[in-house]
Formats: sequence, C-alpha cells, structure tokens
Amino acid sequence: MKISIVVASCNRPTFLQNMFLSLVHTTIGFPLEVVSVIDWDEYSMDIAYNYSNVMDFSYKRRGALWAWNRGLQISTGDIIVPAGDDQLFYENWLDYALASHQDRLQGYGVVGMNDLAYDGNTQLATMFLFDREYCRKEMGGIFAPPAYHYYCVDSEWNAKAISLGKFYWDSRSQVEHLHSAHGKRPVDSHDLERQENNYMELDNKTFEERKAQGFPVTWEPLI
Repeated sequence: MKISIVVASCNRPTFLQNMFLSLVHTTIGFPLEVVSVIDWDEYSMDIAYNYSNVMDFSYKRRGALWAWNRGLQISTGDIIVPAGDDQLFYENWLDYALASHQDRLQGYGVVGMNDLAYDGNTQLATMFLFDREYCRKEMGGIFAPPAYHYYCVDSEWNAKAISLGKFYWDSRSQVEHLHSAHGKRPVDSHDLERQENNYMELDNKTFEERKAQGFPVTWEPLI
C-alpha cells in the first residue's frame, strides 16, 4: 500500500524544510510517495527536490487549492495525505492514522488527525488522510472543490464524511498545524491576502450553501 504525501507550498522555505524533516523522521520504513507542488519560490523548489518523488513547479502563483488538486492528480498512492508547509509530524502519527483507517473505517473513509489546536470530534480536523477510492466515489475525484477560494475544504471533507459515517478522529495521530491564528507563526503575506479579499466570510457562506444542498459533486474528476 503506497501512501502519497501531497505538499503545497509557496515562499515559506524555512517552514517547508522543518516540515519535511519531521516527515522524514516519523515515516521511516513506510512506502511513501512525496508529491510537491511549489509556486514561485525557487528556494522552496530546491528544498522540495531533496525530499520529493514527484515535483510540479511554476514561476506563477497558482494558489494553494490548485496546488493540492494538482498534487492529487499526479499522485499514485492508495492513501492520500494533504500537507502544507506550516505543520509538523509527530512520532507514530502515520501508524495510528493507518490503524484507525483500517480498524475503525474498514479501509474506506477519512481519518482526522490531531492538529494540537482543535478537537476533531466536536470542532474540526484540519489535518486528515483518506483513501483514493473514497475520494473518487464520495468527493468526485478531487481534493479542493472549486467553489472555494481557500477556506472550508477541510470543513467539507469532515462534514461529508461524518454524514456518511466514514469519519474517525484519532487524537493519538498528532500533526501540528503551525497557524498564525493560534500564534504559532507570524502573520504573513498569504494570511493578509486572504483577509483583504474576505475569503473566510465568502467561503463560510459557500460551505453553508453546499451543506444545505448535500455537498453536490459539480466538477469533473482529477483521478
């Protein structure tokens, strides 16, 4: 069983390096495929080359959601783990998550991981993994629905999987999200751009509309 770690990054080379180091140190012995989609920043591209099996680089800024979708499209793993530069993987995170995927979900569904900020049972699992078959059948073969600007992709994955009885939050599987909202990194240009364009309010509205509609699949599959 191959596991694809799909990484999207732009202009956060120090965070990216630390993320990769934590990934390498906590996944020894696992059959990993690391797929990196990097925008604009050659320094980050050079870092990603040292850790990646598959690379997609552009001097244009294509955006995080586009990057994760592209990463999914060019991945080949049975298990998909969307990843960003502002996170850290802790010991045994993958052992726990894979065990829960098999034992709690019978190998089909979404395992929420502990981002050390939210309770995935009562709030939100911002970090999660899923199997390729679930993505194809339930999410229309895409990671980030094109209705969103940036936010609420995780909310839709959580909510839809919960509605299908195919979500399990594993508090043991720790993948820390170093987000500025939790004071774990400085606010940067990406955060400011999203604030200035009011993406959170727009995407929250879209999420509620899509939730009321039962999260319809209105796109062509990427896988």
